Amino acid sequence: MNNIEICNLALGRIGVDEINRMDEASNAARICTRYFDFTRQNVLRRFPWTFATKRVQLAQLDETAPDFKYVYQYPTDALALRLMYNEHFMGLPKDNHFRLMNGAGGRKIYCDIPNAWIEYTADVKDSELFDAQFVEAFSWKLASEMAFSLTGNMNLVTNAIQAYNAYFTEAAGEDAAEENDKEAVQDRLANARWGEGEF
Repeated sequence: MNNIEICNLALGRIGVDEINRMDEASNAARICTRYFDFTRQNVLRRFPWTFATKRVQLAQLDETAPDFKYVYQYPTDALALRLMYNEHFMGLPKDNHFRLMNGAGGRKIYCDIPNAWIEYTADVKDSELFDAQFVEAFSWKLASEMAFSLTGNMNLVTNAIQAYNAYFTEAAGEDAAEENDKEAVQDRLANARWGEGEF
């Protein structure tokens, strides 16, 4: 499913006519363009979706910090850091101390882990890679963001938000069930819902 199709799913849910192109001369296309990427990143960041998960060894920087041993470059396509590992790829305790800060050259990770690896949620822009249930939730979230600008109807906004929350929970639960891990599936879902899943 491409970006236009996702926009049209969202528009249909709030009773607005479909668009043919994102750059066409219509108010609906203009509003879709305004909210599409912002909403996509918002929904991606909220949960460690399997289709958006990447694992990389970090690039250590030739920098020092008074309270950390190592400084690494934060991946440019990362939306949320989920896990950090040592060089042997053994999971480190969740309370391992590290910080994310902006600086010259972009965002950086400060920690005490040598040869660090991370798993993170990537900023996936190719909608053809999206899971179908993610699209269902994302399109409802997009509908909620666009509804008032296009219709002036707050009831549509409220209904779309309620639908988004329901479809997000379902999609996140199904996504979590595809991972055979020691961590309980319900814990991942609860963390995503209550904002405890991000470092």
